[in-house]
Amino acid sequence: MVMLKTIVENLNKNNQEQLIKLASDVILKGGLVVLPTDTVYGLSCNAFNMQSVKRVCDVKNRSIEKPFPICVSGVDMLLRYADQISEDTMKLIKKFWPGSLTIIVKTKNDSGFIGNVGFRAPNASLLQSLCREVQRPIVITSANISGSPSTSQAEDALRDLEGKVELVLCCDDEMTGKESTVIDMSGDTPKIIRIGGISLNKIRDCLRIKVKNILVVCTGNSCRSVMAEGVLKEIFCNRIDVFVHSAGVCAFQGMPPAVPAVYVMSEAGINIAGKRANILTPQMVDDADKILVMTDDHKRAVTKLACNKKEAEDKTRLIMNYSDKLMDKEKEVPDPIGMPFNIYRQCIDLMRPAIEKFARSI
Repeated sequence: MVMLKTIVENLNKNNQEQLIKLASDVILKGGLVVLPTDTVYGLSCNAFNMQSVKRVCDVKNRSIEKPFPICVSGVDMLLRYADQISEDTMKLIKKFWPGSLTIIVKTKNDSGFIGNVGFRAPNASLLQSLCREVQRPIVITSANISGSPSTSQAEDALRDLEGKVELVLCCDDEMTGKESTVIDMSGDTPKIIRIGGISLNKIRDCLRIKVKNILVVCTGNSCRSVMAEGVLKEIFCNRIDVFVHSAGVCAFQGMPPAVPAVYVMSEAGINIAGKRANILTPQMVDDADKILVMTDDHKRAVTKLACNKKEAEDKTRLIMNYSDKLMDKEKEVPDPIGMPFNIYRQCIDLMRPAIEKFARSI
């Protein structure tokens, strides 16, 4: 990669208009600009200049197959490119734009974009003014090498990108340091892609989504229920309408999971190391929509805690009831605590098909 002479400018109220024109000129000529956003320092270019977009990929060491978010000045610019904005999408726009929410929508056939694209209107006057000056959407992605942390410090962005971009705009304005939350609104149901500056609960409240509460129960909440919870969370990772948690009927509150459970799940690419044990409470039982247990004793313990015992009994099932194998449907999941690692592997291998079948019913 040819090293460039990077122009570095400090933004202030007196020169902002001049520097916006400079940044616009750089972008329209195919250059790359690093600038502050409302979240972290961003790397920007003309979204319709494929050579510039490829340069951003090269600079960040990122695959061209991975799409970039697109910055627009507001909903009016979005409507030029987006196809069939839903009522729920408009609710999100009205509540969170300008702000740290990227919304993925279908684009029009003649928009210049292909397929689904993530758009954001940042809560940053600089970026909004730049979009208006350029008169077209711009790519805006974090100003860092892929895999490295994003930054709200100009010196970090310079360290990574000086000599690779034409212009860096610096300022002392405070940024949140959190990347935007990304939600996919292109399908029939919303899907969370990434949680960032806007919490999941705020989005649920905005869309008035009824959340399905799934509770997994075992004895100590240190292995079986934690492993099952990990698999369910992986399956439902994009589902905004599902909440998965676990507890134990005899748990020691705050205890970490068993080391073999952590290790075996890490082999499957699932991280449960941060989980801490919860003691099962009547409130958890009453609030849950579905309860999965390992043994008949667990089911009796759940029912005993419930205010409405008949309701608790109806919504509580042995996890293996969901097995496709007739011989396994009434089987209890044995406790692997204190056993060798291979017994933990057998435990999750036994549960996983039943868990996956249960998930398909939600």
